[in-house]
Amino acid sequence: MSQEVLLKLVVHQKLPQIRGESKEEIILHPCSVPGLEVGKIVEISHPDLDFARLLLQVSSGSLRDDHKVDAVSVDSTVVETFHLRDRLYDSVSVRLVDPADAALESVELLFKDHYLNRSDMWRLKNSLVGKVMYHKKNVEFCSQTVRCQVFEMWSQGDRVACGLVTPDTKVVFRSATSMFHLYIQMSEEMWDFDVYGDLYFEKAVNGFLSDLFNNWKRHGTNHEVTITLFSRLFYKANSLSEFPEYMRHDVQKDFRNMFYEDFYRVAVQNERYEDWTPVLSTIRHLFMGYREGLLNFQRERAPPGAPPPPRASLSSAAQGNFLEVLNISMNVFEMHYLHRALERTGQMCVVVSPGVGVYQVERELNNLTKQRIIDYGVGIDLVCVGEQPLHAVPLLKFHNKSLTETQDYYLPHTWINLSFYSSNKRVGYSEFVPRIKVPPSAPKAPVARVQSVLPRGRPPPSEHAIPSSVYDYDAHDADVFRMPANATYKQATMTLQRVPPRKRTVTTSHVKPPRPPTDSAVSSPIAEQVYSSSATGFVTPARASPLVQSPVSPPGELYSSSFGSVFGSDRSDGGTLRRVSFDDSDVTRSPPRPAASAVSACDLSLSRVAVPHGPGRALFNPFDPSNIVVKHTSSRRRWTHIFPKGPKGVLFQQHHYANAMGLDLSAKDAPPSSSEPTAGSPSLAFLWGASSTGEQEWSAHITTAYIVGVLVGVDWKSLTTPACLPITTDYFPDERSLQKDYLLTEYSILPDDINSPEDAGAAHRQLSTREVFTEMVSQRLCQGFQLIVSSAKPSPASGAAVGRAVFPQRVPEEREEYLLSIGRIFHRVLLSGSAINVTHYRPRHPYPVRRVSYRYRVQCHHHPSYVACEAELSTDRPESYNWNYLDNYVCTKGGSDFQLSNNLKYWRCRFLLVPGVPAAARDAAAAPAAAHDSKTLVDNFIRFISAVTFALNKFKRHQPTSARQQIRERLSSNRVDQRIRARSGSSVMKVRQEAAARSLAGSGTLLTSAATAAEVVDVLRSPELGLPFLTRSVQGGLPEFTFVAADLVQWVYQHVAGVTSEQDAVRYCQYIRQENIILHASRDLTRPFVNGFCLFCVAAPADGVQLASSAAHLEQFADEWLEVETQFWWPRPVLAGARFLAAALPRQDDPFECVKMRRGALDLDVSAKSDRSEWGEIAYEISFKPDRAYQFCINWLVGTGSLISDLVVSWQRRAQNSGMRLFPVPVVMCPGSTRDIDPLRIPVHVPIQLDALRQGGRPLFHGFPPSTWRQRLLLLQSAILERFEFVRLRDAAPGPPYQYIHASGHCFAQIPEPVQTDDGDPVQAELQWYTNCLLSRRWRDGRLQLFWRQAQAQAQLQEATPLHEP
Repeated sequence: MSQEVLLKLVVHQKLPQIRGESKEEIILHPCSVPGLEVGKIVEISHPDLDFARLLLQVSSGSLRDDHKVDAVSVDSTVVETFHLRDRLYDSVSVRLVDPADAALESVELLFKDHYLNRSDMWRLKNSLVGKVMYHKKNVEFCSQTVRCQVFEMWSQGDRVACGLVTPDTKVVFRSATSMFHLYIQMSEEMWDFDVYGDLYFEKAVNGFLSDLFNNWKRHGTNHEVTITLFSRLFYKANSLSEFPEYMRHDVQKDFRNMFYEDFYRVAVQNERYEDWTPVLSTIRHLFMGYREGLLNFQRERAPPGAPPPPRASLSSAAQGNFLEVLNISMNVFEMHYLHRALERTGQMCVVVSPGVGVYQVERELNNLTKQRIIDYGVGIDLVCVGEQPLHAVPLLKFHNKSLTETQDYYLPHTWINLSFYSSNKRVGYSEFVPRIKVPPSAPKAPVARVQSVLPRGRPPPSEHAIPSSVYDYDAHDADVFRMPANATYKQATMTLQRVPPRKRTVTTSHVKPPRPPTDSAVSSPIAEQVYSSSATGFVTPARASPLVQSPVSPPGELYSSSFGSVFGSDRSDGGTLRRVSFDDSDVTRSPPRPAASAVSACDLSLSRVAVPHGPGRALFNPFDPSNIVVKHTSSRRRWTHIFPKGPKGVLFQQHHYANAMGLDLSAKDAPPSSSEPTAGSPSLAFLWGASSTGEQEWSAHITTAYIVGVLVGVDWKSLTTPACLPITTDYFPDERSLQKDYLLTEYSILPDDINSPEDAGAAHRQLSTREVFTEMVSQRLCQGFQLIVSSAKPSPASGAAVGRAVFPQRVPEEREEYLLSIGRIFHRVLLSGSAINVTHYRPRHPYPVRRVSYRYRVQCHHHPSYVACEAELSTDRPESYNWNYLDNYVCTKGGSDFQLSNNLKYWRCRFLLVPGVPAAARDAAAAPAAAHDSKTLVDNFIRFISAVTFALNKFKRHQPTSARQQIRERLSSNRVDQRIRARSGSSVMKVRQEAAARSLAGSGTLLTSAATAAEVVDVLRSPELGLPFLTRSVQGGLPEFTFVAADLVQWVYQHVAGVTSEQDAVRYCQYIRQENIILHASRDLTRPFVNGFCLFCVAAPADGVQLASSAAHLEQFADEWLEVETQFWWPRPVLAGARFLAAALPRQDDPFECVKMRRGALDLDVSAKSDRSEWGEIAYEISFKPDRAYQFCINWLVGTGSLISDLVVSWQRRAQNSGMRLFPVPVVMCPGSTRDIDPLRIPVHVPIQLDALRQGGRPLFHGFPPSTWRQRLLLLQSAILERFEFVRLRDAAPGPPYQYIHASGHCFAQIPEPVQTDDGDPVQAELQWYTNCLLSRRWRDGRLQLFWRQAQAQAQLQEATPLHEP
């Protein structure tokens, strides 16, 4: 321990570059503490202070010679955090601390209103290594664009206030702005009373939700929340023929041949509130009449004369649509890369249930759900408001095809985080915590009478039975949880291969040698059980079960078998037992062979029906789950690194940690095998099957511990600030399993050979080999992979072995290796010199692709009734991802041979640019103003797109010295005063003098149509009277005298004789282009002149051949520069009167109505703030029309979310300065496919009362040709939307549906195909309404309130204005 020094404590402000104040956290004199150097850790403490001691790190700016020797200065925020404000100018103890003593085991970082992908988390974690963290410290990354705060830290089993981040420290990221799906199960128990006399609905809403919302408000979260009430309705019917015809397509049948329907009532959808308390009133309002509305729904919608539907009833919580709800959220979460919001990170699904955590589910649907949740890394929380049972939960009960077969159970602790909510009500005379609901009392019967009717299959009473029991329950349990002695079992291998159930072999290569007989070995809870598992992942060990000797096993080896895999035991005469571990249940692909008549302990009851006990498998006892031990797999270790280690060195959940009363729930010893890692497993060989962490033993007190008046049962941290999927894990299969159970694929990447100087795309700096290597690892993290780390130190001999890799593993000869995993897929990325070797391990027998078609009914906000919907629940094939293509894309930075494709699942952000004022004229009187507005919109758009393009390419413009006011000035802030001086007596000077004379005479004409090419070139290049040209940047790429096409058109319109309209000006520009007076800036001689933001250059006709470019140069130019054509001529003719009543209608086959997109390269790090190269692409429309919304999309794989957000925000400011609005929209705005959207997102249908517009029962557009009726109806619907400031989008293909966006960006509208009669008269038309779920507070303005006021005013009009015939 270093010497302690007493120094005076002073404070300073951490304000850089303000009045000489410091940005350092601590300031010391170099001689204040012996051995003080840069990088040392200083501890500050006070003997009278009970708070934690403060650790700070000395930086280069902390040591100052002008500072007092006997004082230490600390940042004011740190002083407040550590309660040192009252100790200012007192003497404090200061000493140096050994970094090993201050090392942290885990640290949690909290961030808000940021999008952090997993690559950003990894880079941020690496930047923290070697730095000291303290409570509430602000952590900045990527030039302060990413900001986090230290939330919690753990070291040596205790929570600490400060510490040092080491390479072995686990960094957990928690988001205060995530996508939060909250489901409330409205089963029949919601209308029951709990033990305190409250409805379970009141307990869920007034209790749990109220506490949850208060926690959100207290922590300042900003989640995007969707709250949905869901139910399952059963119908009492024996066949489908008993249902009316209108119901037969909607009802479904379960395993018990019961007909049902699933209902979803969306209360809140994609909303962000600061205070969620008013939402409780909304949920209570929905509760009123909810049950009656569901039970009578089909009866009320029955058509006249239809027979009544069968009687309906709500399901219980156990029989509800629990897994279907999780898959509904998975359909949304798996498309996160399509509709990427730049203000949130994380996905959370919470189910509030009145049940007790037991659910009846289908086996295949459970496998599908588990695979999706684990692969996508989504957090699932189940909160039960019912009384906690006395057995382990959550417990899933699988359906079997036959009711006579044994029911199977599964404990999904690895992917469902269970919490039990208990109210704060207490009985004054008791501290008893109820765990079950007392059943209604039954009449007592004489014991002799009950014994006389005992079923023959049950054991008779014994002298050891419980006195109050009817018979010996212990003997019955022993009989149930044993394997039949007449069954014959064969051996199983320890591999993942598909093994026939009747052909199994035993492998004892990893069996430990027998140990001498000891009492501890015999009494060990692990040694007294037999392990069993299945293909579904659940485990069924039996305690003290009789062991069956295999006929093919050596003497003394006994085995207990079940379908899927075998766990054997070997007990010698001396009582020694040894465990034999076999294949993990999660990877067994053979279908199970259920036992004929085994009975589960959960189904044990006083039934009077005899249950035969035939051959079957041993079942696990959920009332004693501490014996449930499962195999160590990557899926079970996917979330474990978010849990801290307790005092006993095992991972535990903090809401189960009851240390305040001296009850240490994490103090249970881990399995004995935990300290004995197997080959290829860097940590535990077996895990506790009833624990989320795998290392914390289950206890009956684990979720409802009563601590100082508080019930510890709800994981409030997970529900308030959910954790992101950790970037590290600790499982890798052994070498033998890799050889037998996996297929190996290898390839190499040589960046130096691929990025040759001759490459056409070599204008930008290419990545080095190490940069490519690091980015390849980052891309795998972004796709859900996890880095495999290990605390075990490999021996030098085995350091290069695959199963003994350490993150990161450095071996000689400049080699570096990373191991990554997702599910059963493992990647090995090795950097060796100038080559990058990639090895893929994928299972020989992958999981089959499961697809389930799910039908349901949903009612959203503002929707009058439930609507029938259908969704597809399916899994992906991670094995099919083309990593070789992605690695080459990274290596070439998106070269021409490797472009972004949909199967890469790249991130996308779609934006719309709409005018600030609608361009459509509402009547004939406003036609001139509309034409002027359209001209202004074109000018504003060109100013916006030029500012964006010039900022990305670092180009500027300069105006001529005597530029007239008619020439638009789009980028005045970037104007550079660079003049091109002409020689005295030259032709330019003569032209300049003549032009000046004409200007003085009042004539604005500088050229005539008869001017020669040389005269045109001289005038255009004139520094006083010519065009505004672009200045050449350091990075070059554009020829001299480059200008924007719109500037030339305006210049010609003002200064060429005979030009009276812009259309004439464009024709003149096309003429001088044909004469090669001007050329496209790409030096493409075939490019014609188009108006808009297109780049051209002035060149003499003789320079045309010299300016010709290669195809590679043309492609590079198209990637670097955004060019948009403007489709508008002014002055524009305006139709008199209503457009849908005009005699001449606009063309329907306008080619400019269909959207045409072009892709270009995009630099995502314009300001060079990132520590790596970042790039993407932008897909944009090639033309702009003032009466249409302009759209573009940012696509990327290599980018930091905060930098992209800053880039888009800068574009938003430029749009506002240009009189336009920019906001994000989903890639699929108006859904047309159930695969690409939220299954709970349905449109609001707004019908148009066509009958009110008819006159005398005649056709709607009587007097007009019937061939125009359909188009006139479309114009009528468009006029209604334009009246409320909706702007039309260009369609991907001609024809309906037509899409519109409101000028505020809050909602979309769609015009579907109308219903017409045979003669073409429309009889039914509507508008479909959608909300913009991506419009956060950053993008909103006050236009929405104005829109609602206008809509309310229109709704008050009771009479429709009749149409007048033309």
